[in-house]
Amino acid sequence: MKNIVIIDGIEYVLLKAYSGDGYVIVRSATAGVFAGTIRHEDGATITMNSCRRLWWWEGAASISQMAIDGVSLPEKCKFSVRTKNHAIYGVCEKIPCTQEARDSIEGVKEWK
Repeated sequence: MKNIVIIDGIEYVLLKAYSGDGYVIVRSATAGVFAGTIRHEDGATITMNSCRRLWWWEGAASISQMAIDGVSLPEKCKFSVRTKNHAIYGVCEKIPCTQEARDSIEGVKEWK
């Protein structure tokens, strides 16, 4: 079964696979929450492509849940347009997203 990993003789069952392509949700101490693909990291600065500011969301209790499940109420979310080469300073949290979460976030209509 491909959802089982054995480490030091202990079996772990993978509940959901992360996309593994650098698509993450990051939280900045001063600028808010963003989702996108990592282009470059340098300490507490992350530069992202296809970056969206997650201004308001419903259908996920926290960004941790959003990184796993996405949002269940996309029509009530306010996610910005996508930016390229977007530097985010003061990153204090970085959470890899599952493919399900990425598809959900990317599926939210751009809020303008």
